[in-house]
Amino acid sequence: HYGLFKSGASTERASMSVGDNESLTEILSGERMKEMMRDGVLLAKRAIETTNPRNKSNMKNLASSTTSPTLGPFVVSSTGPYGAAMADGSEYTGKYPAHVTRQALLNFHTRKARTLLMEGEPDGLAVETIPNIEEVGVVCEVLRDLQQQREELQPDSSPIACWISLACRSGNELNDGHTVEEALRLVQSHDPTGRWIAAVGINCFDSAYMPSLVAIITKNSLTQ
Repeated sequence: HYGLFKSGASTERASMSVGDNESLTEILSGERMKEMMRDGVLLAKRAIETTNPRNKSNMKNLASSTTSPTLGPFVVSSTGPYGAAMADGSEYTGKYPAHVTRQALLNFHTRKARTLLMEGEPDGLAVETIPNIEEVGVVCEVLRDLQQQREELQPDSSPIACWISLACRSGNELNDGHTVEEALRLVQSHDPTGRWIAAVGINCFDSAYMPSLVAIITKNSLTQ
C-alpha cells in the first residue's frame, strides 16, 4: 500500500473478493477472517498517513455531496460474488447450485459487508463481478440495510460510497442471461435516490462488449 501511494496512486483497493469465513474454515476461523478484512483497510489507511501525515481519506462525503470531492487518496474495499468463494467457476456462468438459496447469498454478503462498513470503514466499498440477477438484488438489499443501520448508530456520519459491478456475458446480459436493464431497474427499486448505492459498473467481460454495455448504463442513468 505504501509503495503505491508513494508513487502517486490516488486509490488503493483492499480486496477480499474470494475469501470468506465459510469457504476457508479449514484454514482460518471466522473471527480471524474478519480481522484480516479489517486489517486490510487499516493498513491501507496507515499507508496514506505515512506517505503524508496531512493526508486523510475524504471519499465518505461522496455519496451525499453535491460538489466534487478532493481527489484522493482513498481506500476502497472490494468483495466478490458467492461463486468466487465456491471456487467452482460458477461466477462465470451465474448458475449457482440448488443449495445456494437466497438466504445463503444474504448471509454471505451481509457477513462481509457488515465487517467492512461497520468496523473497517473504508472510503468506498465495491461489490464486484456479480453474475446473476438474484445476487444483484441481495447485494442491493444488504448495502441499503447496513448503510441505514450505520446511519442510525452514527447519526453524524455520511454514507460510505458503495457500488455494484456486474459480470456480463454479452453486450446486454449478465452471466446468467438476465439483461443489464433488469439489473439496473433492480438497483433503482432498492435505492431510488442513490444514497446507499452510489454507482453501478461492469467488470470481467469481453472488451468487445464495452461500447454496448456503457451505452446501456449511460442511457438508463440519464432516464432515472
